[in-house]
Amino acid sequence: MICLSKKKSFRKSYYPLTILFLLITILYFFLSAFQDNLFAAYPDKSSIAEQISLLTTMLEKKEFETNIESIQLLVERGEAFRKIGHFDRAKDDFSNALSMAGKMKAQMLEIAAMQSLGYIYYLQNNFDDAERMLGSALDKYERQDYRLQLSPHALSLAASCANRLGNVLAARNNNNQAIIKYKKALNYLEEIKNEMVDSGDNQINNLDFELEAVIQRNIAHVMPDKNSAFIHLSHAVKAVDNLFSPHEQARLLLEIAAEAAIKDSSPSGDAFRYKILERAKKLSEALEPRDLRLISLACGQMGSLYESRSRVADAITLTEDAITAAASIGNHDLMVRWEWQRARLTALSGKRKSAISAYRRALFHMDSIRQNMEPYSEDGCPSDSAGFVSIYKGFADLLLQQSGEEKEHHVQQQLLKEARQSLERGKESELRDYFKDPCINAMTKEIETTSSSNAVIYPVILPDRLEIIADINGNLYRTTTTASQDRVEKTVGQLASSFRNNLFYKNSGQTVYSWLIQPLETLLADNSIDTLVFVPEGIFRTLPLAAIWDGKGFIIERYAVVTEPVLTLFDPKPLPRGNMFALMAGMSEPGPVIMSLPKPLWNTICQTRLDQKNRWIRGLSVKTEELRRDISIAEESNIVDSGNKKGQNIPGTIEGQAIHVKEMLKLPGVDMEMENIASTLKGDVLKNDNFLLENFSAELDQKDFNIIHIASHGFFGGTSDQNFIMTYDKILDINHMEAFIRPRQFAGKPFELITLSACQTAEGDDRSPLGLSGVALKSGARSVLGSLWPVSDIATQELLSTFYHHLKESNITKAHALQQAQMKLIASKEYEHPFFWSAFVLVGNWL
Repeated sequence: MICLSKKKSFRKSYYPLTILFLLITILYFFLSAFQDNLFAAYPDKSSIAEQISLLTTMLEKKEFETNIESIQLLVERGEAFRKIGHFDRAKDDFSNALSMAGKMKAQMLEIAAMQSLGYIYYLQNNFDDAERMLGSALDKYERQDYRLQLSPHALSLAASCANRLGNVLAARNNNNQAIIKYKKALNYLEEIKNEMVDSGDNQINNLDFELEAVIQRNIAHVMPDKNSAFIHLSHAVKAVDNLFSPHEQARLLLEIAAEAAIKDSSPSGDAFRYKILERAKKLSEALEPRDLRLISLACGQMGSLYESRSRVADAITLTEDAITAAASIGNHDLMVRWEWQRARLTALSGKRKSAISAYRRALFHMDSIRQNMEPYSEDGCPSDSAGFVSIYKGFADLLLQQSGEEKEHHVQQQLLKEARQSLERGKESELRDYFKDPCINAMTKEIETTSSSNAVIYPVILPDRLEIIADINGNLYRTTTTASQDRVEKTVGQLASSFRNNLFYKNSGQTVYSWLIQPLETLLADNSIDTLVFVPEGIFRTLPLAAIWDGKGFIIERYAVVTEPVLTLFDPKPLPRGNMFALMAGMSEPGPVIMSLPKPLWNTICQTRLDQKNRWIRGLSVKTEELRRDISIAEESNIVDSGNKKGQNIPGTIEGQAIHVKEMLKLPGVDMEMENIASTLKGDVLKNDNFLLENFSAELDQKDFNIIHIASHGFFGGTSDQNFIMTYDKILDINHMEAFIRPRQFAGKPFELITLSACQTAEGDDRSPLGLSGVALKSGARSVLGSLWPVSDIATQELLSTFYHHLKESNITKAHALQQAQMKLIASKEYEHPFFWSAFVLVGNWL
């Protein structure tokens, strides 16, 4: 920390010329931190390519004699690579700059390079390394000589670094820690002002006010309280007032207005927003030369404000002005935003066909920019990629409405097909956003049912109704129920909770059945459908379709059921039965892996008494926030607050807590489960202390398994970095699973099935089931069988043993093998409740 007792004016201290030169160089690094912002244009790749070529030539010729210039060239080229999305090459340049600065023992240059490298990790969704690198950079800064710490350039660098660290924490939903880092950044900026006052220089760097505005806006973004958020937005506006550049004032005011729109759409919030937008619009229009991007943003955001106040005609005029400005400079990103806005406004005017045309234009521009979009913006907020889902769904909404008014069958079919394609693209976009992976793409082939006995069911939750698109024998059908989004989410949520908690389910189950299946009963019967392919969205992802009650029985008793995140992501090829060879891995008691558990999950386990655990249930009920892996137990000495809030007699030492955690995570039925499966399938077994991550990886690398069965705890949360499986010694991160497994897919030998017999999704989060899909997507496996909640130990053994027994039959699909296993438990009466059998869902290829 800065030692205030030693504080002196930087300008009154003696500094050798070399130190001053280093500080000037650091300013370059600092300036580069502000080359990206929320409303920056997408980069001109051709001009950046020329810049990279020139920098490469300069580096190769080694025109500069000192390493400082070489470091600057490396960083400049790294920034250029970053702008066009070449993150790995940027990372190489920043790493080389860091290494060179280390050899020179130029520690402030090291800090600057570490900041750039940490930001690249952040953009690559590698939050662990981003947090480590940025945290180390701040630690290194605070260990410097106090005179260096208090130099304005060094303080600016530290403030920028703390801000970026706050962005990483915010991206991990660790908002409290993010606020701490943001406020630390503000403290550094305050020190700059104090230093300038002490030196008699009141000319604060313009960039410091810019950074202050950005930080205040970032704090507002993560503030849960609306009033507190607006206090920080007001502080951001005051910082903007001190900027010298009208251009930067306009740009930052537009960012602040965008955040205000997110935080509060009430009349008072809109009044705050209007005042800012009016000022930004005037500044933008007065700029010389004209900045058409800022003009477009100002007009478009003002149009959005009028849209929220139902001033449709004024909103359309401003939106068209925004489109004209954006089109004149070819900004696809803005064209997406404003064409979408025009589509909404036109629909409100009753011109549905014109609105559909606007949506088509928005999607055209979206295709031009999607691959260029970074998952997070420089200021730490999710990029517009997260909003793509709303565009696709809004388009589908209008297409569905229009299909209901068309008389000709082929026109209806074309509109329904286009609506389904839009929904598929929206689901792909949601998966890309969840995994922060732009490489998740659907197969290019047409969507089709692979068998005349399959029907595909798409529920579409809209604000005023529930739509169902059904694909039966190549024909598309539409049903509509006047159940509002609130009612659907409440009813489905209650039903899913009833299944998870072993409660009464029949009333709400029959209601959901009347929405999803009953309108299609005659069609399903007439076409001899025996398998339902469920493509859920939102709250429906938490619901096992198999367990829905129709008034007489469960759906699974009439149809086999499979769940698909996106229909076009999995190639529907039958399971080859000739040589089923399995790797069976599991543990009845965890080993050293417990020290890698997320701290919040550890705390939850420690605060649960052993007598509260049902030893016949696999797992514990967890929430999404308990799966945050920003701190593991091995990295934290003060594990649990000594205040015993629940009255448990939990050991205070880490050793005692470790014993407790091991007891809580025991899976006593795993030994019998693996013995039963090994008697059914040929293969290898890794059990308990043989189930090491290294052994698991070696087995996969050396042998041609087509089935992987993992009987160990797996957790899936609301973001992809919360997903992991426990081996005996280490955590297997789902995001990194492809490094262990996916190479087989490229060799033409993908796994046919991965079974996770003790996994669970976080309760109350409709995105957490996407983690099960991620196991298939990240591993390249054709299918995944996993559970939505902690399951019964004995019932699971019975279900899986029966499943594999039927899977060996040559004429049965995976979906029907699971159906037979679930029906056997239903018939047992002891396990008739959906709690015991319906948690297991088959994701992916069902053949």
